[in-house]
Amino acid sequence: MTTAFAMQHRPNWPLVGRAAELAAIAAALRGREGARGVVLVGAAGVGKTRLAREALAAAATGGSGAHWVAATQSASGVPLGGFAPLLRHLDPDAVGIAALHGAATELLRDAPRAGIVVGIDDAHLLDSMSATLVHHLAVDRGVPLVMTLRSGEQVPDAVTALWKDGPLLRRDLQALTAAETAALLATVLGGAVEGDTAERMWSVTAGNVLYLRHLVDGELEASRLHRVAGVWRWRGDLTLPPPLRDLIDARIGRLPDAVREMLELVALAEPLDVDLLARLAEPQTIDLAEQRRLVAVTRSDGRLEVRLAHPLHGEAVRAALSTLRARKLRGLLAEALAGSAPQDVLRRAVLALDSDLPPDPELFRAAAVEANRLGALPLAERLAAAASVAGTSFDAELMLGYAQGWQGRNNDGAGRLAAAAALAATPEEQIRAAVGEVCIKWWGLGDAAGARAVLARELAVERPAAMRAELEGLRAVIVLLDGAPAEAVDLARAVLAGPQPSSRTVTYAGHALVAALAVTGRCDEALAMVEPVLAAAAALPDTAVLRAGIWDGHLMALRLTGRLAAAATAAAGYVADAGDSALMRCKAGLYQTLVTIDTGAAGPAVTALRDTIASFDGRDPSDWTYHCQVALATALGMTGDGAGATAALVAATALSRPTVTFFRPDVLLAQAWAAAADGAVTEAIAGAQAAAAAAAGTGRPAVESAALHVAVCFGDRAPAERLATLAVELDSPRAAAAAAHAAALAADDGTALDEASHSLAGMGVLLHAADAAAQAAQAHRRAGRRGAAAVATARSQQLALRCPGALTPALRASAHPLPITDREREIAMLVSAGLPNQAIAERLFVSVRTVEGHIYRACSRLGITDRAALGALVGAG
Repeated sequence: MTTAFAMQHRPNWPLVGRAAELAAIAAALRGREGARGVVLVGAAGVGKTRLAREALAAAATGGSGAHWVAATQSASGVPLGGFAPLLRHLDPDAVGIAALHGAATELLRDAPRAGIVVGIDDAHLLDSMSATLVHHLAVDRGVPLVMTLRSGEQVPDAVTALWKDGPLLRRDLQALTAAETAALLATVLGGAVEGDTAERMWSVTAGNVLYLRHLVDGELEASRLHRVAGVWRWRGDLTLPPPLRDLIDARIGRLPDAVREMLELVALAEPLDVDLLARLAEPQTIDLAEQRRLVAVTRSDGRLEVRLAHPLHGEAVRAALSTLRARKLRGLLAEALAGSAPQDVLRRAVLALDSDLPPDPELFRAAAVEANRLGALPLAERLAAAASVAGTSFDAELMLGYAQGWQGRNNDGAGRLAAAAALAATPEEQIRAAVGEVCIKWWGLGDAAGARAVLARELAVERPAAMRAELEGLRAVIVLLDGAPAEAVDLARAVLAGPQPSSRTVTYAGHALVAALAVTGRCDEALAMVEPVLAAAAALPDTAVLRAGIWDGHLMALRLTGRLAAAATAAAGYVADAGDSALMRCKAGLYQTLVTIDTGAAGPAVTALRDTIASFDGRDPSDWTYHCQVALATALGMTGDGAGATAALVAATALSRPTVTFFRPDVLLAQAWAAAADGAVTEAIAGAQAAAAAAAGTGRPAVESAALHVAVCFGDRAPAERLATLAVELDSPRAAAAAAHAAALAADDGTALDEASHSLAGMGVLLHAADAAAQAAQAHRRAGRRGAAAVATARSQQLALRCPGALTPALRASAHPLPITDREREIAMLVSAGLPNQAIAERLFVSVRTVEGHIYRACSRLGITDRAALGALVGAG
């Protein structure tokens, strides 16, 4: 089935990302700005031929005749060889000018009234007579041309003159961008493509469409590119399919042995410093490879570096290397790097790992520490395992335990951390091992009681104050997640007030303090802490993943105060900082999506969350799929997909563990959105109120305010007084805006609701702003202000357009106003969802007779006769 799919897509890849070029070519062929055609210049595979053919086909559709000439290397030595297939009636004895004019006449014979267009592919391969004919057609006969040229090739002078001095415009085609590549993949594959997959395919092919096409075909046939949960994913090592390898081999061509050897060195360790490479290869060899565009020499951080000209060239060169030769070359490179900068320890270790050099446990250990610090967990695991095999040490076992645990193999990781604890020879090592045990129990195994027990055990041991502070800092994190943020603030501050707290102490206690300050409403204090805490975390290799908790606290502080533009910028930075760790990328991606949800862009949030969930491929390395499913339920509820939201909540419930109780308000709010999507507004309001109560019960007033604001957007007038109190207590412009919105709704004041909408939109909280505008429209209608109602309705619709996919109860009611009460509309929505009266009564906690009465009155007001018509009318809105 996969092979059939690949075959189906080979011939008809769409043209994506070339709209501007097509428009420019069409304009040039029509003679705009004095041009009479275009020459398209670019690297092999960039899409020149496809674009030229599309332009020619468009010209033919417009009534022009069209000729296509494909120049080839084999025909380049034959006069008029490229045009031979079109010149069936040319006098074979004609030479010189006679042959030239005869060929032109033959090509223009029987041309339609609209004229003729000639396309010439690979014009750099034209023989001299063909090149002269092309010049004659364009300059003397006024024939519009579309030509393609491969960049870097020798081009006949007659062709070059056409854009230097003549009527053709030159357009240099660039490879597709990452976004264009992702769009093309989604179109070709007929569905969503995982972000990492699209990014990897773009990185490997550098946006070369021809390479991309062969790569996709090969990976489909090998089943490494496949659907997971409706999202296309690519996993496994890249293996070049034969057609792609042939293309790359042809591009590289036959090489002198010295150049081939130099390319092998670069392919194994790019980028390479020019001076270092020059110790292993002759400088003139490097120069020759650069002239042939096989390598690129660029400046980075003040030094010259050598890279292969295209990523796939490296794949081809590495694939051709024998195992023994590759091991030998890696050994040479590792030895050459021995005296280089300290930051090269990781590259040196990776090369030595698969080389013919004897194992170096200290090098592998140091490199594993660095890889763990950077979040490159798969690499950290390989290096730590190699260090352990070569010579067991505390650091090697600790790094290996963290790397395995943070990748989801928590039982393996726990075993390695136990081994590290057995090797701990100093009090510092004992604490580091204990911290590892706490982390893997809480975040990896979901064993909250076990994590608390380990902490209590270690805190009972008599230790120096500085070492005890590290454990107390970690305890502050657990206290926060146990639902006591105020206690966590006091504990973290006491720890940080100690004399010269270590980087570990600052990381643990700061992690707790930033998040606790954010949820308790002291957001400016939280924001002031972020930079020094992140700086401390960056220095720690064994707890690098904990920096994601600091990201979360930082973004919570920005989101809860309504600083969404700053939150979006920070989240994008954290995505870039996630490194090679799948878990870190997913955490950063989720935080970014939560900002997207806050703005109201529900549709993109759903896509991003499904992408993240699919990336786990059914495996959950911690509680992270749980968090993603809860967020997905919220986003789906915001789109009006109640069934999808409920399904996501069911999936989240199946993943729930004791370590996620802190996130109960998020779950309740997701349930509220699921109910709102079904039209059960009363249930949705109750759910939002329950989320607020859960937050208040655990000392999180900032979260309480946000939850109550959702209830207000659902139409709840009750929270006005409480939100006013919170607005005074909290350090939060968003809390003040929520209070103003609630007060305006309670007073049924359309003008004040308009003002609340403007305030919320200014913060970037666009969906709440749209709801406030929709409620303003309703209030204006009730007051008989039809003009103000129309303005507010238009504003709500404009704001909703900036929230792709979002559909809320307020937006439904405003877009399709009906002369019925809110309760009657709610019951009518449930009727439209197919619920019988008994089920509606049970859901709303009223009697069946009450439901029937509301249906009767709504039908009477609307002039319809039965509940089916009522459901159809309201459901259409």
